[in-house]
Amino acid sequence: MTRRFEGYEQKIAIPIQTAEVLTEYWKEQGVPMPKCWARVFHNMPDGGLNGLDSLKAWRKGWQAGKKVYSIYAFAAINSQHHDEIFASLAYLRGDYVSIALPVTAQKQDVWDVVSGPGSDPGSRGYHMVYRLAYDKNLGRITFVTWGGLKQMTLAFNDKYVVEDYAVVDNRDNFLTNSPVDVTALSNILTQITS
Repeated sequence: MTRRFEGYEQKIAIPIQTAEVLTEYWKEQGVPMPKCWARVFHNMPDGGLNGLDSLKAWRKGWQAGKKVYSIYAFAAINSQHHDEIFASLAYLRGDYVSIALPVTAQKQDVWDVVSGPGSDPGSRGYHMVYRLAYDKNLGRITFVTWGGLKQMTLAFNDKYVVEDYAVVDNRDNFLTNSPVDVTALSNILTQITS
């Protein structure tokens, strides 16, 4: 998400290295990253991240490519109200969601609701993803997970998404070079916080 935000602001793909992402990930868990993470990554205990705590840490900033990147604000949105999702995707270039991932999603090209064994919410654990687009014709939301793009149906969203956050990029740069109507956004943030 940082890379997408900075792509709009700086008009470049910022150089975020895998080691930087993993360092921040382990730091947020309170565990130092192993020296040879590639060999031991799959053997490490992984408690995952709490989405809200991770967003709070992101507000303080994290280092990538010798620069600290942070966000200005975030707010929970109701993922059952599709208009809120669409607004976040359109005006803020995405949202950050936690999914009670079912085992059945592992083998699906498009994540959709199915019944049967392994379809229970959270049977595969919880997973945070960055959603970035909605295709109205297909009724699917495109998101980034495990380094690639996937899609989910609105039915999958309604059954399995448990947390949904709209994220506003760092305000200093956001105000000077934004694809968003900054005045309208400031009014909305004022209404939310008053």
